[in-house]
Amino acid sequence: MGPSATRWHSVATAAWSVSSTNDCCPTYDIFDELRHFTSGDEPLTFECGDTTVGVLVCEDLWRAEDVSFDPGYKEDPVEQLADAGCALLLVSSASPFVVGKRVRHLERLAAVARRLDATVVSVNQVGGNDDVIFAGGSVVVGPDGALLHDGVLWEESVEVVDLDHATPVEPRVVTRESELFHALRSGLADYCRKTGHRTVALGLSGGIDSALAATIAAAAIGPEQVIGYLMPSRYSSEGSLEDARALVANLGLGAAHEVGISELHDGLHDALHPSIGSPEGITDENLQSRLRGLLLMAHSNQTGSMVLATGNKSELAVGYCTLYGDMCGGVAVLGDLLKTDVFALSRWINDHHQALGFETAPIPEATIEKPPSAELRPDQLDEDSLPPYEDLDRIIALRIEEECSEETIVRRTGLDPALVSRFVSMFDRQEFKRHQAAVVLKISQRAFGRGRPMPIAGRWAPGSG
Repeated sequence: MGPSATRWHSVATAAWSVSSTNDCCPTYDIFDELRHFTSGDEPLTFECGDTTVGVLVCEDLWRAEDVSFDPGYKEDPVEQLADAGCALLLVSSASPFVVGKRVRHLERLAAVARRLDATVVSVNQVGGNDDVIFAGGSVVVGPDGALLHDGVLWEESVEVVDLDHATPVEPRVVTRESELFHALRSGLADYCRKTGHRTVALGLSGGIDSALAATIAAAAIGPEQVIGYLMPSRYSSEGSLEDARALVANLGLGAAHEVGISELHDGLHDALHPSIGSPEGITDENLQSRLRGLLLMAHSNQTGSMVLATGNKSELAVGYCTLYGDMCGGVAVLGDLLKTDVFALSRWINDHHQALGFETAPIPEATIEKPPSAELRPDQLDEDSLPPYEDLDRIIALRIEEECSEETIVRRTGLDPALVSRFVSMFDRQEFKRHQAAVVLKISQRAFGRGRPMPIAGRWAPGSG
């Protein structure tokens, strides 16, 4: 079998809706293939010796079977091949990674192999293209649906399979956290490689988001290429500073700069007082975040490093982030990762640090265990403004990723209808921030970004579902 994946540029762009005139070109999620391709009339077959070989490309076989709607395709290339007598089916794919998709794809391949009574050889692209990530993983499935070869994931490879003597193998077991780690590492590594960025910089608050982002960056491009900035304010706790310093030491980062922002903060108060008085509340909190963004962008301009935004999907959903502050950066490493997954992935990395190439568990235990806080005012906690992340993330997953109505969310979660309505409305109102966000590495069925084009200006009716 040839290379498990050849790197090529994805031509997919944004759109979720499905064209009624579509033949087999996907136009949902990040795909807009009809803009670039015209469907053929019939699948390709050719003779190789005494064997009839059929060839399909990506969606010809997958047919949006891992999404929850009818794609509206007029033709079924697999059905067209069923009467062609193919003994071998070759499938070349650029199927973007989504956590958990691999199991569904193996099931689909087995079903097609049995339907055609043919051996199916499937190869898939590997690596990252902007926000989209590909896992690789060539597979061979026998006519009875048995898995005959389970190829390498997350790296390029050339693998040879003797189809005449291949025997069934057990599918590789991968955990959710393993998939998330390798996807984000691969996506960031390729983004930096393709844009030419050799170093990245990010703020280190002592919190779990920046700690996880730094850890993934260290795995992606090497710890010596990651620059940390500790930027304490008058509200930063000593414990958070100690956690940030411990993270730097655990990872062996290339450099870590400590630049306090209290004097700069005071200077802004003085400068703004004649026009708006003394900044208070959210105004004052955002001043601190934007000062940190200013320092990071100055580092980027001076050194050519790319700044990493460290916010997660839960924060982007509700707008618990600051434009031109902590949203500064070229890539939002965790932008498609719910806060509950941030905690789970951090623990998993620590538990498997040696296998992942870290000398010690990188993320300080205190960082994982302490209550999340932006530390922008005295005694601040995330749950002062948000429900418990377990509840918030269930609402986000159902509303954003599964597009459920408010009524369905209430029924499936048992949460207070008023709470659900409040945050569903908040998701809509924060679209203006997400339109200005850094590139979000896509790992879920529906990520914020080009795969979810939504209007910014609109009258969102509460309870409209």
